[in-house]
Amino acid sequence: MVQLRITQALKDFLTANKKHISGDIVNYSEIREILIGNNEKIAELLKGCSFVFEKDPEPKRSDFIKKLEEKRKEREYQQMVGNVYKKPLTGTAKEYKESLSFGMSFISVLFLGMLSGYYLGKYYLEYDFQGSMIVGLIVTVISLYAEILLYVLKSKKDDKKVKTE
Repeated sequence: MVQLRITQALKDFLTANKKHISGDIVNYSEIREILIGNNEKIAELLKGCSFVFEKDPEPKRSDFIKKLEEKRKEREYQQMVGNVYKKPLTGTAKEYKESLSFGMSFISVLFLGMLSGYYLGKYYLEYDFQGSMIVGLIVTVISLYAEILLYVLKSKKDDKKVKTE
């Protein structure tokens, strides 16, 4: 709703046209018909008047705060349930570090096993290229079996540690 802050001249004009006004602010829709009926005086009558607009209500922050509160409660609940089952619901930095170290050791065992086996066959056993490659593959397979055995032993140890906690 648009309101108008009126001057004394407009107030007197409206009183003369049988429109009783109390106060300085009136609804524009109430006086619009009287003003339009007097087109020749409209600019003179509205001189010095100003429009007064209603302020928009402040946005409600309570909805935003409620959503944040719900997310916090859900996060706390998930942490509480995760502790009951002894399983973290999301990956931790320690898990990422362990998987990265396992992957890098696996790749390095492949590379170094092949390299050392090849040089073992070439320089110590004095085989030709094909023989050295076969020795390299054999060393790589043996080192992969050793790596898998170490990983299985480590995972069993970690499982026992989790069960005791």
